[in-house]
Amino acid sequence: MTEWKTKTVGELADTQLGKMLNKNKQTGKHSHPYLRSLNVQWGKVALSDLNEMDILPEEHEKFTLRQGDLLICEGGESGRAAIWNCDIQMGFQNALHRVKAGSEISNKYLFYYFEWLVKNQLIEHLFNGVTIKHFPQENLRSVEVSYPPLPEQQKIVEILEGHLSRLDAALADVKQAKVKAAQFCRSFIHEMTTSVDGSEVMNILDICDVYQPKTISTRQLIPDGEFPVYGANGQIGFYDEFNHEESEVTVTCRGATCGTVNVIPAMSWITGNAMVFSPKDDRIQKGYLEYVLRGMDWTPIITGTAQPQITRTSMKDVFINLPNPKIQHEIYMKLESALTQVTKVSILSESIDLQGANLRRSLLHSAFTGQLTKEVASV
Repeated sequence: MTEWKTKTVGELADTQLGKMLNKNKQTGKHSHPYLRSLNVQWGKVALSDLNEMDILPEEHEKFTLRQGDLLICEGGESGRAAIWNCDIQMGFQNALHRVKAGSEISNKYLFYYFEWLVKNQLIEHLFNGVTIKHFPQENLRSVEVSYPPLPEQQKIVEILEGHLSRLDAALADVKQAKVKAAQFCRSFIHEMTTSVDGSEVMNILDICDVYQPKTISTRQLIPDGEFPVYGANGQIGFYDEFNHEESEVTVTCRGATCGTVNVIPAMSWITGNAMVFSPKDDRIQKGYLEYVLRGMDWTPIITGTAQPQITRTSMKDVFINLPNPKIQHEIYMKLESALTQVTKVSILSESIDLQGANLRRSLLHSAFTGQLTKEVASV
């Protein structure tokens, strides 16, 4: 194995924090599209949602990108990185760092090196802030990088990309299977809950109380409290009171997961990100209600782009088929039985995703501790 060196990012590369946006000084005369932290995902740059700001001609060198530049998030998910591979002029905001590697190291090597550091929480101590993390430029420049000569860096990147491309392809197949399983579930549920002879079509507000619980700030969460708190994506903490004595059917009404249906256990607190649907009387059973909501297409009543939401007012446009309680129970039991295997597929795919993420971290660890090229050389 060749000798490896260790230097800081500041010694190996030129770093530049992006331009701060001042909305009061935008003239539109030198308008350029620019990237924000949300545009930079791991290994890719999303160009579907771009804003513009003035970048003066004398600022181009400082605040625009060139093909091959490495971008690292200062805010958002601090340390998240991607290579800019487009041959077009693009600005970048001060939530991003631009890194240009010097003669001793390649930007691709640095990209994978940062993925290894961030995903293994090896530079977590360099991110400032409690709720919103930041990665100051001086901290970025202080990060130590171990590296071999350029030919071996290129070999490491080549081997890594070969392994990771096969892993990504396998995980894409698993993701597709999960998507198809979810589509089948919704289609099957919709068919079972809308094709019952003799059903009465009713507005959901006529048979359910629909409300949003009180929003709880993080300051109110008590880690050692008695009752779990449930938000849009599951349990988020504990509180010292509860707001319902029975399980409740909820629909996420804010954020990217709008329309997600959950059954929240009794003796827990539900946050304001979830809308509660509670049967008014025995005309509708809770189990049947759950599946009706799971089979719905919520897209037509979701409003907002930056902050998608479903409002109680929009429930006036939601109508469901309501058979008699006996048939509701029969439908519920059939769905419970039929969807058990599909649920197993979903659980298995989540397990595979987790294993895939662990394998990726393991490959990166092998690469940057010299084991990857050592193993290849010994074959």
